[in-house]
Amino acid sequence: PPVRAASRFLPYRRGLFALHLRTMRAGLALTGRVMALRDVEVVAVSATSSVRVVRPVGLGYTPPAVLWIHGGGYVWGSAAVNDRAVRRMAQRLGIVAFSVDYRLAPEHPYPAALDDCYTALRWLVARDDVDHRRIVLAGKSAGAGLVAALALRCTDAGLIDLAGQLLIYPMLDDRTVHRTNAVAARGWTPEDNAFGWRSYLGCDPGSDGVTDYAAAAR
Repeated sequence: PPVRAASRFLPYRRGLFALHLRTMRAGLALTGRVMALRDVEVVAVSATSSVRVVRPVGLGYTPPAVLWIHGGGYVWGSAAVNDRAVRRMAQRLGIVAFSVDYRLAPEHPYPAALDDCYTALRWLVARDDVDHRRIVLAGKSAGAGLVAALALRCTDAGLIDLAGQLLIYPMLDDRTVHRTNAVAARGWTPEDNAFGWRSYLGCDPGSDGVTDYAAAAR
């Protein structure tokens, strides 16, 4: 209901992101400057990725932590745009939140984004001011797909025992591009889904050889 009024202005099955990615990113940059919180600490965890730290006032020394990964179909999005939502989450739950900025496709296909998120998680695990028994990975859309892949990689590497993962409408399976039952799509269309997956994988979605780190449903 909140987006019903605006949805009439979104294109119908045309592929807004696939056709106008540069324009969409320019709009996002402007939105990010408006939405970003000025008092958020930004830490570069590598040459290619950074983390925005949201720590509510009054937390104990070692609170639980969430590593948040933003969405955007693997081709769009930024951590700054999520600042206000991440702060509300941190305040409501009494946690410290770490929001990752990672490299985007198609300029940086898999495994660039996952590598950036894994670097951020390793940086978080090395901190002594969070409860290592209560670290949760969370994200939405492509961010949730990265969460699932990051959880697999974290487990396989024996990095840490995660407390959980939160997947909000996750992009988990590149084979969804072959579905024929997506009707009345607006905003993120089947064309955008195919474009996002192709950009991230560097190959046609549904191809053989796609690993479970690239598409966790595999």
